[in-house]
Amino acid sequence: MKHLLLILPLLMLTACVDQETADAKMVKGCEAGISALLEGDTLAGVKGHKAETKDFQGEGNHRFVTIDVIEKDGWMEFDKSYTCVFLEEWGAMRSSHKALLIQLKVNDRIYGKDNGVITGDWDDFLGLTRVVDKAMGQ
Repeated sequence: MKHLLLILPLLMLTACVDQETADAKMVKGCEAGISALLEGDTLAGVKGHKAETKDFQGEGNHRFVTIDVIEKDGWMEFDKSYTCVFLEEWGAMRSSHKALLIQLKVNDRIYGKDNGVITGDWDDFLGLTRVVDKAMGQ
C-alpha cells in the first residue's frame, strides 16, 4: 500500500498536459478551420504561430492562436495572419485539455461568437467546430 502512495504522485505528474502541448493541438485545429473556410485560395504553408491568453469581449480569459500562413491563388502567393479564439477546459491537475472554438476570422468575415451572439448560420458554425475538433483529436 505504501508503494502505491509513492507511485501515485509520479503517475499524476506524467499525465499533466502543458500549455505548449495544448497550443500545438489548437494550432492544428485552427489550421483545419482556416483551410475549410478558404474559398478559391489554398493554404500553401504555415510560416509560424503564436498563442496568448487574454480577455475576449469581456468574457474572461481565452486562448488566442494566431497563425501566419502563405496562401496561394493561382500563381500569386500572399502572406496572411488568422486568429482563432478558443475557450480552454483543463482536467484536474491539468490531467487533460479540451479546447472549444469560439471565433475564427477569415477574409474579414467572422465565424462564431461576436459580442455574445453566433454570427452567420448556426449549422455552418457547428460544421466548422466539428472540423476543428477532429483535427485536434477531440
